[in-house]
Amino acid sequence: MALIISLKQNHVFEKTKLCQHDVLHDKQFTDSEQFIKKAKYLERLKTDVTFPQSFYEYGKYILLLKNEMVCLDSNDKLLFHSFQEVSTWTANSRSVLLDVLPEANVFICLFALNLEISNAQKIERAINGRLVNIRESLFFLDAKDAQYVTHARGLFNFCKTFLFCNYCAGTLSVNAAGTRKQCMGCNAIHYPTLSPVGLTLIEDNNHEEVLLVRQERHPKGLYTCVAGFIEPGESVEENVRREVAEEVGLHVVKVEFCTSQHWALPASQLTLGCIATVMDKDVDVDSNEIENAKWVNADNLKDAVIRTRKLKKLTDIVEDKLWAPPQNAVSHNLMLAWLKRYHNFDCTSS
Repeated sequence: MALIISLKQNHVFEKTKLCQHDVLHDKQFTDSEQFIKKAKYLERLKTDVTFPQSFYEYGKYILLLKNEMVCLDSNDKLLFHSFQEVSTWTANSRSVLLDVLPEANVFICLFALNLEISNAQKIERAINGRLVNIRESLFFLDAKDAQYVTHARGLFNFCKTFLFCNYCAGTLSVNAAGTRKQCMGCNAIHYPTLSPVGLTLIEDNNHEEVLLVRQERHPKGLYTCVAGFIEPGESVEENVRREVAEEVGLHVVKVEFCTSQHWALPASQLTLGCIATVMDKDVDVDSNEIENAKWVNADNLKDAVIRTRKLKKLTDIVEDKLWAPPQNAVSHNLMLAWLKRYHNFDCTSS
């Protein structure tokens, strides 16, 4: 029998056999208690240098290819594989821990596996799925699956690119979860870095229109929010005011912080989403930063959001229509929040 984690009340972290009859969602545990137990267990796992083989054998896996593509099923849902289904590739591929999942009476590990294989068609045949570009998948994956994918990409980037100690240039060893590295020389601990980014939906003072921008690298027709890295010594509000002034030449009179998100494209960022109010609508675009900017009213924004949420392929984007960012991006959710607050728009009923 494999050793998996039990949630028995008096033995929360006890490693026990699968045949043990512990009830994961017993009435004695509230949702809050379950969340705390899970969080504490995940934290313990992140300190382990190695995991027992049984953690891998009874775990679930999502598959990435060269940290650029992700494996989905025929319905464009994230595919979760058993160890037996991916065992052909585990010996030569890096895995990272994403989560622990309730299964029957225990928690099992959810891993991501990054395959460095050239033949994508061979993989698709073997797993009975299809490989999709990660950026494209964020247009239609549900929020939790999208979080798993960007989480995995961020950890794989960390494992691959952060190779030497910042203090002594010593060699680093990575923990089993792929979430931290330790210097084999000076023992310093290193964690994945996150670059803070301020992202701003600009609105007029009457809440009638928003200013959207596009960069040359975006698909034609896709418009998004003003964004920029937060500089040392700068607050989020100061970043918003500076970036808006630099990129579109407008003075912000009000900043409201709304939400945040980890984003791993191209590298790990902590995106801080805000709504900023301006009085003037006379835009002065910095052509070195953005290609174009335009004011969009609520009706046109609604249409763009609905259109984008039905999108399945980036190649379906046509230039003569307005498109919003992926539904799993902070910028998309800022647009939804603004439409709901000021224009009674509920995307779930559209």
